[in-house]
Amino acid sequence: MEGPKLLLDLMHRSASADRRRSALVLLNKIFGNIIDFPLEDKYKRINTNSFSWTSCITTVFCHFKLNEWFLSVGFEQSEDSSILRFHSNSLHKLIGACSDVRVLLALYPPLSNGSVVQGTTDVLPLLLRIAGVPTPSNGDSRYCDKQAAALPLHSISNELWECVRNELCLSIIKHECKRQGHRCAGSEAPSYSHIVTNDDDAWISLCKLTPMLTLSLIEEDFAVVEAERLQALNVDGSGCSLEPGVSRDIRRRVAENHKHNAFLNVVRKPHINQEVLLVATQLVEDIAFCIEQIAIIEGNQSLVRKDRLEARRLLDKFNSDGDIEYLHVLKEEWADRLTAVKSQYGREIVFIDR
Repeated sequence: MEGPKLLLDLMHRSASADRRRSALVLLNKIFGNIIDFPLEDKYKRINTNSFSWTSCITTVFCHFKLNEWFLSVGFEQSEDSSILRFHSNSLHKLIGACSDVRVLLALYPPLSNGSVVQGTTDVLPLLLRIAGVPTPSNGDSRYCDKQAAALPLHSISNELWECVRNELCLSIIKHECKRQGHRCAGSEAPSYSHIVTNDDDAWISLCKLTPMLTLSLIEEDFAVVEAERLQALNVDGSGCSLEPGVSRDIRRRVAENHKHNAFLNVVRKPHINQEVLLVATQLVEDIAFCIEQIAIIEGNQSLVRKDRLEARRLLDKFNSDGDIEYLHVLKEEWADRLTAVKSQYGREIVFIDR
């Protein structure tokens, strides 16, 4: 399942479902225009500094990884590094990429009017059992009292939880691929036998529900379970409540709050606004990109891998002091240095081998 799952893995885990949908809608429009009007040059150029790109795409996808993905489907990077241009004579790869986008787009539907798909209310209680989260009032009669007392709960490891997440997302994507006749659908049924959890019956029951689930639904429940896991470890889990009467709208807000709190897996001061943090992250990526290009041009071994180390240091510093002006100044300094190095060595274009 390389296509749609690969694209999903390029997204920031903190990105909300509605932001993901907006990004996928934009990608679908871009690719659709190129496919429908292959002779129109205006559709083949993407300005990555445009408002629509920075507001819809940059906030959702990992910048460098997405850039590599675009290059792999027929785009090339322009000299000023802000323009992506489709240059391939064949639309085959782009059509495949567009198909991947549409699979994910179907799995991030518009927010519903409050209606709940039959069977999806069982997902959260089952996930809680699998994760080993003690929730005596989770609203699922099958896993209360008698059975809960008979089956002691042990919180699963982070590695196993990631495996559970990955397998469920893969299964949901696979079912959607089959519905759309996608090239990655295959004919074999998903296999979950290698997953060993706290409750195998709950795992089997959950796997049977995947054909009726979307990624937006399952990710809400993932976030709530992760918040409960943090609370079970005496870590602030955003005040999540799982009483039976809690609506999906409230749970959605809890899930999004948890996503924001977990963003970048670092501790930051509460006064740092989420939008400012996203801008800071983009600035750090730009700085790291400049360092990487300079290292390639100069052949300077001391700069090799410094881009990532410097990115982590700058993110840690920003999360400590919130000084975004420093990042703006630093970006300009590295950009000026890159321009000077390009001029010195006579290299306007830097090819990065990843």
